[in-house]
Amino acid sequence: MAAGGVATGQQRDGARDRRPPAQPRGRRPGRHLRRHSRLLHPRRLCPGRIGDAQPARASVRPTARVHLAGRLRPLPARRDLAPRRRLHHPRACHRARPPQPPTGPVQPSGPASGGGDEARARATGQRDRRHTGRHLGGTIPTGELQINRRWAEMLGYTPEELAPVTIETWHRLTHSDDQIAIKRKLQAHFAGEVPGFRHDIRMRHKDGHWVWIHSCGSVITSARDGSPQLMAGTHEDITERKQSEDALRLSASVFQNSYEAILITDADNRIMDVNPSFTRITGYAREEVLGQNPSILSSGKQSRDFYTQLWRSLQTTDHWRGEVWNRRKNGELFAESLSITRVLDDNGRLVHHVAVFSTSAA
Repeated sequence: MAAGGVATGQQRDGARDRRPPAQPRGRRPGRHLRRHSRLLHPRRLCPGRIGDAQPARASVRPTARVHLAGRLRPLPARRDLAPRRRLHHPRACHRARPPQPPTGPVQPSGPASGGGDEARARATGQRDRRHTGRHLGGTIPTGELQINRRWAEMLGYTPEELAPVTIETWHRLTHSDDQIAIKRKLQAHFAGEVPGFRHDIRMRHKDGHWVWIHSCGSVITSARDGSPQLMAGTHEDITERKQSEDALRLSASVFQNSYEAILITDADNRIMDVNPSFTRITGYAREEVLGQNPSILSSGKQSRDFYTQLWRSLQTTDHWRGEVWNRRKNGELFAESLSITRVLDDNGRLVHHVAVFSTSAA
């Protein structure tokens, strides 16, 4: 050491050389051992579950396992420790609770009960009566029927007003014209010819009008000789759908049988459909004009200002009516009384043009 107590550079280098060499990072088990020993401490494990330490033991470095093995020891038997740690410690193990005996009376089922199928059917009927659907089930030999409240409300009744509900109640409410087809389809299902029963029927509402109903069901229980015993199904009110179908059918009938020519275009003024009277008057077949512009009928006798006023009227009033000259397929000119209407959707957007015209010479 130099004068004044100041160490020279040579003395500092010698002191540094006398320090013990630093151990490699993998040879320092102390910190690693302390961390894993806390993880595997017996108080962190459940009583009798030392085997739960195997996943954690597998993560310990091999150099520390020898030092760690001596620190694991059986947990002392303490009866008050396990319940307290199960209730309050987040890592506590929870033992599976033994199955609890049923609290309600046990219902017999199967052949020994003498009514297992009927009991199951009644239970199914109770569940379906609580369901939002319109359930109908019945015992075929006795004719007894089971309905839920939604089924009765569909016809304007309450279940109490219809009670007792039997097959005679169902026949009384069903349209007479539908019962022959119903009987034929039911017999085919009972004979095993079809997997289920499906048919659209009419049933009388309490107010007197007819309600269209889609009826579907199937046999759920049969006797040993194959005769049907129990049947269950649902009824769905399809009155609105039937009315829409009738309206479409009526429109199609008018379209096909109208003496006046009818031409329908899309929003881009491309022909989508024409009726037979269009072919009779113009000479063009339906296939020839689909996708074409109605200008194929133009005779050239109307000026550009005429069509400008026509389209302006359609834009402002959604309708135009007048007389025009058009040309048939063979080149012949003819005068027609024309009516054009714009068809809009619920949002006010144009979807179709419908043109109806006729001529006294046709």
